[in-house]
Amino acid sequence: GGDEIHRETCAADLRSACKQENGPIAYMFEKGDNGPSNLTQPLADVANFLLVRGPYAWIGTGWVGCAPSSGPEGSALNQTYVRPAEVDVDYGSPLGLCKESTPNVFSREYTKATVSMDCARWKATITMK
Repeated sequence: GGDEIHRETCAADLRSACKQENGPIAYMFEKGDNGPSNLTQPLADVANFLLVRGPYAWIGTGWVGCAPSSGPEGSALNQTYVRPAEVDVDYGSPLGLCKESTPNVFSREYTKATVSMDCARWKATITMK
């Protein structure tokens, strides 16, 4: 784990995280049954990461391990990592902290984008400027 925002506690997590600039965080992508080859919500993860990150922050899948393609360990553990397109975009620099712009909707301005998460609908939006 790391400093993820979870759907069930989204509003409470973001209310807490938006109160101050956060120290170093390691944010982990939500993964499905097939590990890092099946990121289940990359847009939501990147948006939440951008909402809460401080000057030092990392987003990724964490360590998954390696295994031989056959034998008792099996190929299921030999994982492929996916790099979502959202991590290769330049969103610019944050212009202040995130804020609850309307009830359960959190946003943060960047020099090149506006990032928001609607916790009630679990809908992330990143709009480039």
